[in-house]
Amino acid sequence: MKPIIIAILTSLFLTSTSFGQTNIKFKENGLMNNANAFGPLLCPLDKSKVDEVLKKTIELNLPKKHINGYCEVRAHFLCKKLAPLVKSNGCEIGKIWAFAPSIYTMVSDKKLTTENPLFKGENITWGYHVAPLLALKNGNKIDTVVIDFSIKENAFIPYKEWLKKLNCPDAIYTFTDYNYYLFYTFNGLTLTGAGHNNFTTPTNFPKIITGHFWYLTNTATSSVPSGLAYNDLAIYLTDKFYSNNAYSQYKEQIKDLTKLNEMPKLISGSVSNLPNELVTDCINYYNDRLKYWRTQDK
Repeated sequence: MKPIIIAILTSLFLTSTSFGQTNIKFKENGLMNNANAFGPLLCPLDKSKVDEVLKKTIELNLPKKHINGYCEVRAHFLCKKLAPLVKSNGCEIGKIWAFAPSIYTMVSDKKLTTENPLFKGENITWGYHVAPLLALKNGNKIDTVVIDFSIKENAFIPYKEWLKKLNCPDAIYTFTDYNYYLFYTFNGLTLTGAGHNNFTTPTNFPKIITGHFWYLTNTATSSVPSGLAYNDLAIYLTDKFYSNNAYSQYKEQIKDLTKLNEMPKLISGSVSNLPNELVTDCINYYNDRLKYWRTQDK
């Protein structure tokens, strides 16, 4: 069977879908030259290969409760590990990206939202989400599915259902080659080349996506094991300290520490007003997990 080519799109010409979200259909986005990323080259996997991919994903045992932080890390690690399995069948793995209005427009602050796996009964909101993408044989049909155990544990999920779970009908989404790690935004970005005159966006300018995705360089590969270790740390903080009555007076501060930009402060030792044994324990735990994920990320 011929491969299914899902082209990526890079200008903000949108096509509505029946379930709310819109797929970015593009050519040139008008903001930057050469901003169109490659789409994934998918072909359908048969059941034996599907079972093998799912089994391998479960065995990798990625942290999944810290859903709104380091999703690009989890997606990249998974794609790297699963790509050899998929490619051996002549197929490719891709990525699906969902963007909330808060980062694709300056006129809305709407975000993706879902139940927080770390704190039951609470919702979380965030700007974008990314996960691996596959094509599977399903009788006479071909299903395009997402691997995201934070959304659906130990199972694939159809990509339209995945989008629905993000509870943001105004979200836009697109597909890319799995090598793209992250995307640029207009926050402190300097535009070079003819006509731009090295214009730098103001620091208070909204973090709007440009359509320009980028590969993870060899000098930045430590960001993957570090991000996975922070995912582990968020779960560790919740399970060991937030739920422990002995630390009830620090409950809200511990909860705040699970946020994306707060955990590095804890690990750097710049967080005050917490018991020394908690801080030391968390630093040791993070370093142990960092060492583990470094051995796995090869």
